[in-house]
Amino acid sequence: MTTKTILITAMCALVGLNVLQAEETATAVAAPVQLAADSKLTHPFYQDKPYPAWSQMSADRGLADVRAGLELARERIAAICRVQPQESTFENTFLALNLAADELSQAQGYLHHLSAVMDNEELRRVQEQLIPELTAFDAEITANEQLWTVIKTAAAQPWVKELSPAKQRFVQQTIDGFVDGGADLPADKKARKAEIEQELSQLTTKFAQNVLDSTNAWSLLITNKDELAGMSEDWMNKARAEAQARDMGTEQNPAWLVTLDYESVGAVLRDCDVKLTRMMCWEGQCTVGAVGQWNNEPIVARVMELRRELAELLGFATYADLTTHRRMVGGGEYAMQFIDGMAAKVLPAFRAEVQQVLDYVSAREGQHVMFLDPWDRRYYLKKMSEELYNFDSEEVRPYHQAETVIAGMFSIYSHLFGVNISELPVACLNPGETCPAGAVEVWHPEVKVYQVPYSVGLKVSHGKTVNKGEPITDGALYPQDVLRISGVEAVQDYLVQSVQAVYRQQGVEINDKH
Repeated sequence: MTTKTILITAMCALVGLNVLQAEETATAVAAPVQLAADSKLTHPFYQDKPYPAWSQMSADRGLADVRAGLELARERIAAICRVQPQESTFENTFLALNLAADELSQAQGYLHHLSAVMDNEELRRVQEQLIPELTAFDAEITANEQLWTVIKTAAAQPWVKELSPAKQRFVQQTIDGFVDGGADLPADKKARKAEIEQELSQLTTKFAQNVLDSTNAWSLLITNKDELAGMSEDWMNKARAEAQARDMGTEQNPAWLVTLDYESVGAVLRDCDVKLTRMMCWEGQCTVGAVGQWNNEPIVARVMELRRELAELLGFATYADLTTHRRMVGGGEYAMQFIDGMAAKVLPAFRAEVQQVLDYVSAREGQHVMFLDPWDRRYYLKKMSEELYNFDSEEVRPYHQAETVIAGMFSIYSHLFGVNISELPVACLNPGETCPAGAVEVWHPEVKVYQVPYSVGLKVSHGKTVNKGEPITDGALYPQDVLRISGVEAVQDYLVQSVQAVYRQQGVEINDKH
């Protein structure tokens, strides 16, 4: 059985296939320069198997594989540049260009994923080394006069009109990409564009690192339990364990550590009855990317300046126009009109709800309140929901445990769609270790891998009589098909039973008439 995987901890897509999504790809021809048959054994970041060998994917190996991918992509682009007009085809021009950086993109994807889930100094060092090289490569594409000539000439060939609509659209998008990338700019402006993009890449990477580092740097140690009045027992236990893990408290002299993880600081802003504690936590959130060595203000200012220059260089009034002119909105001005229009529509309701909250706080505190401090807003909103609507988020917490939610989600998939998802055994390995038979290698011990079957089971066997409208496979039915084949009452019954299945999974019984 063919399988897919869901990597629950990271919840992110690693690397996708870099192929043209058209209805006619069966005859696609690979790029001119190919990898050796055994190269993926020596380049672990080029692996295309479902479960990568993470233990082989070190920062230095990623650096080497990305650089090898750059060299390979340049060789393939050079081959495209040699294509003569009479020799050009969709496969050796547009598709070849689309596939030229396949290995490079895959290696970048894996490296980016590891940086996102396992950030460390080695990965940062590698990323900082690669930023100028990758930015230079991107600039080379649109600055390559010969490549642009080949692509423009190919787009004007008669065979383009014989392509499928999807491929014709892809040809136009490729041309648009070159134009938007400044392929028609004079040499001096192309050089300046490359300089701008180089600096922007470095600045945006530094911005993200400052956010992460400043988030990890802040914490608030509480040694007086009274300063955390109102916090749940579960939260107190976790905060105490966090403090002990950092040698900041003992069993005899307990301490509680608040961090900028959402579950930690967010709960304090929502639940803590002590105003001063909430205020200190809110001020801690305001330090993210805003103070000392992690201050992002000069970075933001410089990014805005460079984006404005880049937009003007490419013939646009603003950077918003540059990024939206080929999208549905059509330009920055129209985007702002949409946002302003939405704001005007919701503003009356927003003001009414704000006044409702202020009235509640005034009555609770016994004095007229005209505004709320930012560290009080979530706290009073929760109190309001508890007192006026009899809703306490702590009462539903047991139902929101990760294991419970995942099991419930998979159970619904099974009953509604006939998809039975199962957990696979995993192994987190050190370099040089062999993955046990039947296990899936993961990058961290807490990662879970689930198998999702492609196929569905047959509900009939050879020689069995099948009545009109009777399902022959597992899984959900298409209501229009049920209506067409079996009639109105059958589709009504099917829809009711499908909805009932969801409720019954949660232990809720509802009469069919509802």
